[in-house]
Formats: sequence, C-alpha cells, structure tokens
Amino acid sequence: MEPFPTTALTLALKREIIEAMIQQQEAELTRLHTWQHQQRDAIAGENQDNAQLEESPLEGLLHDVATYTPDLDQRAEDLRALRALHPEHVHEQVRYGSLVRTNYAYFLVAVAVPKRKVAGVRVYGISTGSPLFQKMEGLRKGAEFHLGAVEYVILDLM
Repeated sequence: MEPFPTTALTLALKREIIEAMIQQQEAELTRLHTWQHQQRDAIAGENQDNAQLEESPLEGLLHDVATYTPDLDQRAEDLRALRALHPEHVHEQVRYGSLVRTNYAYFLVAVAVPKRKVAGVRVYGISTGSPLFQKMEGLRKGAEFHLGAVEYVILDLM
C-alpha cells in the first residue's frame, strides 16, 4: 500500500482531477475511433474473394469492430458524465460527484477510471454501481467502513 494520502482537498484539486479524467477519456475515445476507422477502411478494401474462406479476414475484422463498439459507446457516455460534473459543488455526504479522500486513496464518484496520478495524488474514478461506492454512499467525513479486508476512513470529501 502506498503512503497515507495527505494532500488536502480543494476545489482546484477537484477541478484538476475532473479535467485529467476528461482528457484521459477523450484520448481513449480518440484511440478507439481511430482504430475503428482503420478497421472499417480495411474492411472496405478487403478482397471479396477472401470472404468465401471459412474464416475470412473480413469476417474477423467485422467481428472486432462489433466487439469494440459497445466499449466506444461506454467511453462516450463516461465522457458526457464527466463533462456534466460541477467541480464547485461541495458535498457533505458521499454521493455522485463527490471527491473523497480516504486513508487509502482519493476517489472521484462518477465513472470507473483506472488509478492515475493527478497533482501528485493517486486517484481512482469509481461509478455509483461499484461495491466501494455502495459501502461509502451517504457517509460523512470521519466515517469508517470496510470492504473486504481493507478498512477505510473518510478523511475529507467535497
């Protein structure tokens, strides 16, 4: 486990975290769009004679595009959700849009985003459907809760 989070929560930090997560989602969405366009171009240029093969390259490309389309849609929805957050809203209880500092890490309650460092702090994006959020929903600063073998203490939130 990394060191105890000590950076105080500020509106500026909350804004910076939200913006970093927006940029991360935009980059991933751009990467997926580029990949999808490359695959579609490859499909359009695929020799139709190959389509007669039992497992044609065209069939494989179509399958890949279909497989990644839901991920693309989810990323776009996550991006919309992040852009709709109001970093200036300060929350007294953990809820959607809260930035929570615990004894373990910082959590932004909005969408699931892998751990990243922003302004020197380790932060995770969690969705309202996550088990962690379910445990801390409605709790206030100073509250303690457990998830598995980990004991969390809410040190601050906004």
